[in-house]
Amino acid sequence: MATNAVFQRDIKSFWYPEYNKNGYPHVQQGFILHPDRNAEFDPFILMAEDWYKRGVFSDHPHRGFQTVTYVVDGRLEHIDNAGGYSILNAGDVQYMNAGWAARHAEEAFEDDLIHTLQLWLNLPKSLKHTKTSYQNIFVEDAPVVNIDGGFVRVYSGNIADVTGPMQSLVPITMTEITLREGAEYTHVLP
Repeated sequence: MATNAVFQRDIKSFWYPEYNKNGYPHVQQGFILHPDRNAEFDPFILMAEDWYKRGVFSDHPHRGFQTVTYVVDGRLEHIDNAGGYSILNAGDVQYMNAGWAARHAEEAFEDDLIHTLQLWLNLPKSLKHTKTSYQNIFVEDAPVVNIDGGFVRVYSGNIADVTGPMQSLVPITMTEITLREGAEYTHVLP
């Protein structure tokens, strides 16, 4: 039986991220979704892939959007103006609702070289002045759905009747898909 898609989208353009080798301490940065194209990607503002040492993202403000930071490798130290402190390891995620005003620092812990992916999501006008909040999702707390040839780790949203622990202000679906060589998987998004 053939499956009919609810809707289809045409591919407007292809692009490949360009990586800047910045040197120490912001070793390398690439924009997966470039901020210059944010009007095309709305509600996505940007998605950055960064490799950095301590001293790159010290105390700084945010306002009116959400961030989702995925630690690919290394340890990420987080400090915020609400008194929050945490160290995230590879596979951990931090969700932040900047809302009306957030101040935080996200630094490589000690002498680590941290590798992160960070997505910025625009908040609707009605939510831009909401209370600032942070939530850490540790890799061991994200449920896993076993699939033929691998698994899907669910950080946020609902996949195969499994709901991830992220409590985002605006719904987000975030998964990590791991497949063995040659395996295939169709990921269905709401």
